[in-house]
Formats: sequence, C-alpha cells, structure tokens
Amino acid sequence: MSTLAVMLIAMGIADGVRRLTRPVWVPAVVAPTVVVVCAALSGLWHRGDLALLTIAAAAGVGWVLLGARAERSGDHEGAPLAVFGLALAALILLNGWASDVGGLVQRWSAWVEIAGIGDVSPNRLLMIVGAVLLQLVTGNQLVRLVLGFFFFFFHRFFYWVLARALLGEALSFELQQTMVMAILNAVVAVPLYHILDKLKVME
Repeated sequence: MSTLAVMLIAMGIADGVRRLTRPVWVPAVVAPTVVVVCAALSGLWHRGDLALLTIAAAAGVGWVLLGARAERSGDHEGAPLAVFGLALAALILLNGWASDVGGLVQRWSAWVEIAGIGDVSPNRLLMIVGAVLLQLVTGNQLVRLVLGFFFFFFHRFFYWVLARALLGEALSFELQQTMVMAILNAVVAVPLYHILDKLKVME
C-alpha cells in the first residue's frame, strides 16, 4: 500500500496549497511534485512503482482541479470522490507491483525514538500520515464523510488481514459491526473537523 499512501499525502498537501493560493494551476503542479519527492524519500523507484506512481500523480491533479470546481460551483461534489475511488481501486488491484517503503523514510522510522512510531512499519506510517493529512486539509464535508468511513473500515480490514497472514491468528471479521463503527466514526469526524476549521478562521 506504499503508493496509495503517497497518493493520499500528495492529495492532502495539494489540497492545503489550493486553500492557500488563488491560481488553480499551483496545487495541480504541487500534487505530482509531492509524489516524486515522497517516492524519492521512500525508495519507490522500481518499474512497478513508477506505473502506480503515475496513477497517483494523475489522480492528485484530478482531485485538486475537480475539488476546486466543486467548491466554486457548489455542484459536482461527487467528481473528486469518483477520481479518488477509481485511483484507489487501481492502486489496490495492482498492489502486487508496489515495493515496500524503504530509503530515508524506512531508516528514519527505525531510528526515531518517539513512543509508538519506532514500532510502526514504514508502509503503515505513510498511510497514517496520508489519511490524517487528507481529512484535516480538505474542506469538502461530503469528502470528509466518505473518507472518515473508508479509512476506519480499511484500517480494521487491513489489521484483520495482517493478523491472519503474519500472526496466524484465526480472527473473525465482523462486517456488520465494522460497517456500523465506520459510519459512526465518519459522523463524529465531520463536525470535529468543522470545529477545527472554525479555530483556523479565528486565528
């Protein structure tokens, strides 16, 4: 999931730049630039990585351009979500091409002595950064609702897969319970992020 994490980070940073600058082309350039920088820091330069990173960069550009259009017109809010969904599906289906996170990110995560970070795998660390960044920065409440649901569900499912594959634990995946918890997580997250937006304005 390394290239998926890179895409989330690129979208989050580009979205933040879009809210700070007026020209739309600036965040459209920032998105693929962040993909390149993250790939360099993470050692993602194998042939399969390059193909997936191209998808991530293109999705980042589409995300910011369509998001800007949706905010200006108050319409077509589903368009950036469609881009996100298609890119997400492509990166997951082609995940076999992706390498694990290495390079400076891997060395830093192993070296750092901050409680809780040194024990997190580089892949998961990038995923956490991307998920939090994208939800914090985007101002689209519908996007926040969907992402809040998706990231909770994905985290629980990913943990279940790792527990069975790596630890051999026969855990059961409670789909209905996970869906309910993911919905509640999304519903609670949206007003919390709205409060954070208000605090930004007050500052």
